[in-house]
Amino acid sequence: MSTNTKNYNLIKPDQEDFYNIDDFNNNADIIDNQLKVISDKATSALPAESYTAADILNKLKTVDGANSGLDADLFKGQNVIPVDNGGTGNSDPERAIRNIGGDTIFIQRTAKYDGIDESDVNGFNLMGMLRTTTTPTNIPEFFSNLARVVVNCFYSGAYECKLATQDYTNEVAIKTGADNDWLRVITDKNLTEMVQSALQSGGVSVIKSIQRGSISITLNSQTNTRTATISPVNTAKAIVIYTGMATSVDNLEYYPQLTLTDSTTITARRAELATNGSTIIPYQVIEFY
Repeated sequence: MSTNTKNYNLIKPDQEDFYNIDDFNNNADIIDNQLKVISDKATSALPAESYTAADILNKLKTVDGANSGLDADLFKGQNVIPVDNGGTGNSDPERAIRNIGGDTIFIQRTAKYDGIDESDVNGFNLMGMLRTTTTPTNIPEFFSNLARVVVNCFYSGAYECKLATQDYTNEVAIKTGADNDWLRVITDKNLTEMVQSALQSGGVSVIKSIQRGSISITLNSQTNTRTATISPVNTAKAIVIYTGMATSVDNLEYYPQLTLTDSTTITARRAELATNGSTIIPYQVIEFY
């Protein structure tokens, strides 16, 4: 003899009962009706076509926060991300620095976003790289005031160091403390210039080059003037040294004069009447820095 289910009264035939197609169809109708009821309720409560990911996020935000069991601002229930998970392990900056194995952290900063006075390099006292897009004061004097300056700051308490570079140039400068002067860093790009500048400003004359040779005015040459060509020199920093002569006639008329005519020419001249003898005049040209 058949029985019925508890909740939806579905017919359950007994083992000895004959199969009745009507019983099967009635059971199918009951199940179909109940599934439709459930589906309608679900759609009414959470319509898939209008409930987006943003809707779900906004719902979650209403229950987020301390002691909510969610608190999305925490990492595994902690305010600070552990070092093993890529964090600093501490909210205190000095302890955080030590936790990640260093004494300093190099941070790229932009002055206008950090609230720094970008008009004065001496005001850059935060650790990191600070780039100014204006023309700041207290930059190295040998920098162009028209280009941007990048200042790398190494700062710890009362101690600070700044390393400055300039866009589109090869200049580098360093200073310690706001009151000290910038020191120009020597590189392969400015070494020659700086050595020459130091020599000139210091009043020290160092020999740059020495050139030696001789000029010959021969017997019956019908001229008492001859020139020699040398490598270019700065005439303001060069001298000609007369080192004696050899002459075929012992007469004062054959004693010559030497002149540095221009940067590449030495002129030897003797008396106009001295046409009957030969003269060889050695010379040295010394150029200084």
